[in-house]
Amino acid sequence: MKLQALTPIDMELRPPSAEAVAPAAAVTGLKPSLYMRIVLGGMLALFLLCTFVSPLGYILPATFAGLLCIGLWRHAGVILGPVIALGLALIWILYRASVPEGADFSDYETYEKLVWLKACLQAVCYVPVVIAGFRLSLPDAQSLMKGFTWGALFLAGLALFEALTQARVYMALAEALGMPIRPDLAVVKISLMSYGLMMIYWPMMLYFNQTGANLPRVLLTASVAIAPFFTGANAPTLALVASALVFLITRRWSTLRGVGIEKYIAIMVYGVILGFPLLIKFAHEQGWLIALKNYLPPSWLARVEIWEYAANRLFEKPLMGWGFDTSRMFSPHIPLHPHNMPVQAALELGYVGLVLIAVLWLVSIRRVGKAPDAQIISPDHLLWTDPKPYMLATMTAFFVFAFLSFGLWQEWFLALAAMSVFIALMAQKASLQVIMYQNKL
Repeated sequence: MKLQALTPIDMELRPPSAEAVAPAAAVTGLKPSLYMRIVLGGMLALFLLCTFVSPLGYILPATFAGLLCIGLWRHAGVILGPVIALGLALIWILYRASVPEGADFSDYETYEKLVWLKACLQAVCYVPVVIAGFRLSLPDAQSLMKGFTWGALFLAGLALFEALTQARVYMALAEALGMPIRPDLAVVKISLMSYGLMMIYWPMMLYFNQTGANLPRVLLTASVAIAPFFTGANAPTLALVASALVFLITRRWSTLRGVGIEKYIAIMVYGVILGFPLLIKFAHEQGWLIALKNYLPPSWLARVEIWEYAANRLFEKPLMGWGFDTSRMFSPHIPLHPHNMPVQAALELGYVGLVLIAVLWLVSIRRVGKAPDAQIISPDHLLWTDPKPYMLATMTAFFVFAFLSFGLWQEWFLALAAMSVFIALMAQKASLQVIMYQNKL
């Protein structure tokens, strides 16, 4: 008996019935494109390279791929909710942004300082990268995934080796290029590899689970679990733990009382984003933070002190905020940014802006419930793994990073988000292609 694909990659989950078979053409009907393979293959190759050399380089592949796929904006309807929410957030950002007095627009450095302008340009460039994942044909996804898999496994092995040897390869390459680096700084540099690997971990696990590749799963898991321990990177470890917890919960309970689990998670994230600045302010007023600081290691103590100061200042202008990218003006109390997405958004954009950021997260998480839910059913069991837990786990990892580590407007961090979404969609489609191929045998 042949197995049948019941629902496509980017359609809503439907019950296994005859009506569910027809929409499969929406996915299988996407035609392979040599142009897409070249552009997106180059982006993936540079993604792997930048993960080792410097994550700051993520801006390059995401921007160029987005520009070369700019025409995909015509298919923005596949993520209409997130696009609308992003547009509203950008409008508020522009309203709360400012241009430095006496700015010389004939000087390129002036444009580099206009973070609000770069934020808008990133939206223009990065959204097509996400849409490309939805418009990718199954053969193209499988072709790209094969090459990316080997590169990701090599990177995972390299990250593990570098962590255990304290950046031996990185320092050797730096020495050979005439740019020697101190051992402690080299370890900090290679610790950043764990962030990129963590963002592709769950999509890769979905693909390996579908192909039955056990050794790659062991290598990738060992890399994301062990490397941060030896490099002192706390956030990737917390992201792994939090995402694994979400994965287990969503895999056990896909729905609760007839409602998709992603809707519950979306509401929880919405509440956390809006409530965290209030929680910090309340904990400060109650004196809880004073007691907590006595038990924190230096890095976490610094974070809490930054959050505490920022929360106190943001409630001086709770509705409108101090203005876009104004966190820097609170130095030295806030070095560059508050290292927390809700606190930074509330401080700079007020609770109006924070609500818009929370809505963006809410609609993005709920979008996971609509795609991809392709299933291959046999008379007795489900053969294709539900990708929803893997995608929610990936979003959890990014949320942890945004919550603990990086600035909300950092270009490379947003580029990582866009490329991670593409990789997740590519892995899902490649997994479906594997099953469809096996179905023909």
